[in-house]
Amino acid sequence: MQAFTKVGLEALLTPDNCVVVLIDHQPFQLANVNSHEPTMVINNTIGLAMTAKAYSIPTILTTVNEERGGLIFKGIQDVFPDQKTINRTYINAWEDQRVVEAVKKDGSAKDCFRRPLDGDVLGDASNPSDG
Repeated sequence: MQAFTKVGLEALLTPDNCVVVLIDHQPFQLANVNSHEPTMVINNTIGLAMTAKAYSIPTILTTVNEERGGLIFKGIQDVFPDQKTINRTYINAWEDQRVVEAVKKDGSAKDCFRRPLDGDVLGDASNPSDG
């Protein structure tokens, strides 16, 4: 991953330099989660979505194969009622050009990811292969 050279206040994430991408927050993703109670995972993710909205951080919602895995959790969709999810067929979100374009469209220098099974992953929006 490319190093981010800013330090101090300039290194902080702001609504102008980041985007939150909520990836695959669907019922089937929690089927085999044994490390955390599923309700806690859902509630924490809804809290992240609400925080992103409160601070006007651009947020992208994406799912994989909704027809089999289910829709994004209702609580997340309730935070962004007018926003459509990007329903992918690729497991890796970066392989779907619509996701890459949505992140690039915001012009963000950095991006934050929240995945139910992987925890937080930081990547460089200018280089999707880093994410």
